[in-house]
Amino acid sequence: MELKIEHLSKQFKDKTAVNDVNLTLTPAFGDFWERTVQEKPRSCA
Repeated sequence: MELKIEHLSKQFKDKTAVNDVNLTLTPAFGDFWERTVQEKPRSCA
């Protein structure tokens, strides 16, 4: 399974933050992200 994001653009008033970005996330990225999140301590402050 893949998550595809195509032609993503985001503007804030007259500034363009992201313009026409394409991104494909695969299961391998999900495994990497899960390990990264588990390693970082979370604060409740």
